Amino acid sequence: MSHDIFISYSRRDLAAVKSVKEELESLGFSCWMDLDGVESGTPEFTEKLAAAIEDSTAVLFFLSDASQQSRWSLNELRVARDLEKHVVIVRFDDTPMFSKFKLEFGGTDIIDLRKPEQKAKLLRDLCMWTGRVSLSTEDGKSSSANPEALYRMALRYKVGDGVKQNLQQAAILFRSAAELGHLAAQNDYGVCLQNGQGVKKDCKKAVAWYQKAAEAGYASAQLNLGYCYDRGEGVVRSPSEAVKWYRESAEQGNAWAQCNLGLCYEIGSGVEENEDEARYWYELAAEQGDATAMKGLRRLSRHLVPSSVAFSPNSDSVWTKSEPRFSHSFGTDVSEELDCDISNDVFGGVSGAKFQGRIGNCRITSILGEGTYGKVYCGEDLETGDTRAFKRFSGFLPQKNRDRILQHLSKVYNALATIDPSSTVLALPKGIICASERDYASDGSIHVGDYIVEMDLAHGDALEKWEKEQKTSIADWPDAVFDVCGQIAAALDGMHGAGLVHRDVSPSNIIVMSRADGKLLVHLCDFDLTDFHKELRRPLPIVGTPGYIAPEILADISSPNPLADQYSLASVLYRLLAGHPPYEDVSSVRTQSDGTNGPQSYLAVKKGSVQWNLLHMKPKPVPVLDGRQNEALAKALSFSPFTRFLSCQQMIEAIRSGSSSANRGWLPRLFHS
Repeated sequence: MSHDIFISYSRRDLAAVKSVKEELESLGFSCWMDLDGVESGTPEFTEKLAAAIEDSTAVLFFLSDASQQSRWSLNELRVARDLEKHVVIVRFDDTPMFSKFKLEFGGTDIIDLRKPEQKAKLLRDLCMWTGRVSLSTEDGKSSSANPEALYRMALRYKVGDGVKQNLQQAAILFRSAAELGHLAAQNDYGVCLQNGQGVKKDCKKAVAWYQKAAEAGYASAQLNLGYCYDRGEGVVRSPSEAVKWYRESAEQGNAWAQCNLGLCYEIGSGVEENEDEARYWYELAAEQGDATAMKGLRRLSRHLVPSSVAFSPNSDSVWTKSEPRFSHSFGTDVSEELDCDISNDVFGGVSGAKFQGRIGNCRITSILGEGTYGKVYCGEDLETGDTRAFKRFSGFLPQKNRDRILQHLSKVYNALATIDPSSTVLALPKGIICASERDYASDGSIHVGDYIVEMDLAHGDALEKWEKEQKTSIADWPDAVFDVCGQIAAALDGMHGAGLVHRDVSPSNIIVMSRADGKLLVHLCDFDLTDFHKELRRPLPIVGTPGYIAPEILADISSPNPLADQYSLASVLYRLLAGHPPYEDVSSVRTQSDGTNGPQSYLAVKKGSVQWNLLHMKPKPVPVLDGRQNEALAKALSFSPFTRFLSCQQMIEAIRSGSSSANRGWLPRLFHS
């Protein structure tokens, strides 16, 4: 039976070699290893090895100290050379090549699997040698233009299908297939360049690859090229050129191109405004189930203003509103990219300064607040009459990282949207809007291309204002505090169940409204720092509100986790009951993006290792609580997360009832790299 690849190795390297073998097999290559069958060292084993080498197309020799000294491995390499097989020496660590080995096999190709470019070269060579990509013997270029295998490999690395996700490897393989004339690969490599996925972002090069595929008639590339001309990304903005390429793609039946072309006719971008033409193209897209086109038709029937510019399906779909669907890779912390404190915006309120403006289909009526991260507006939906909050923040996003940050926010918002709304009090984001030429604010604060988050409007007052105005008038103040914090605890537990951490639970991000029936309605707001706790890795910048940040986060010995949110909520509870934060000596600590600033009283440090302070400091007892209640509250505010509670709701109930059963389940990840 023939095999694509014969693997020559030392049994001492079995674990590393098996991992590579499994990855190659997942990509469609058949591999032979001497794992099962005949006992090693017997004549039958020798014959089996020789037959397997002869029946293989290529031989991979895994270089290590052991393999260079193995009589069997060296003989396998000699047989492969004598049979004129394609032989590659594979490095997977820093093992040097012995002088004796170098004298005999020094002219053999060497590939370092730790380097993506070299790994991609190996995959390309294997494709060529096994017939997946045919080459001519004259110039080394593809004569049959059959790079489909490379393209499929790229897709698998892009999404992690059967292999570990590796966007850099995917980009290299997309480029390899693109250079061999694969139209989809040319388009997808353009996407990688436009979004900075696995390669340095370069919109000009992206346009060049889109152009190649578009001129060859590839509909998605025509759409993406039109989008680039529409937005002026990588090319001088030209609405008429955008219309040209949208039309090319739309006439091939691409629904997003049809929708974009309809929008151009609706607003008169690149063509004369023509409602009949807009309706024609919207209807074609709507017939294919395009929701945006359906909205366009409803807008035309009611003579409303369109909310944004064109869509581009240049890669995976992303949760946005009226904004191109980009797909970006996120491996870093958003707050680190922003390099600013974004914790003090208030999303609630019912009144504000007299104001005029428009965002999408909403009429802006007032400014609700302004923080370091941008202004928050109140708007009324002209279609439904619903009120919304809008937060403009693009002016504070660094241009080079803006798309990645927006993609990350979209991913977080998707996860937030899965939380059962009946069991939480989250003031959820609704989408990301890109401001068009028709969007404006009377103070000039909204510009074309600005990114604006649309959110639920949380009616009421910020927690501190509510406390100041209501504390003396509420008969049972502790009961009201437990009610407020209990609602927030339910919201946080819902987030934690979805794999998210809030990272900035503080009074400024809690809105409280007293209803006519006397009940309190509470909302948790501001999800700019929210992230997936399993994806966060140290070192991270210290973000949040001073006085409410968990000590393990301040000391940078744990990634943000649900127990850190629990500590923050316990600090809010303490603040409401005692009138001040639990540890007033750290309430003025200024958070810094480099993560170096933190109260030394929290921890004892010894030569690079961090140990919990043996003093086990506790907050002062709260006068309105009894001894057992204060004991439970102290556990929630412990400097060691291991003594906290299983959930935020369990914590609130334990403090209310005076039960001190602590955490014995989920534990945070500490001291990891």
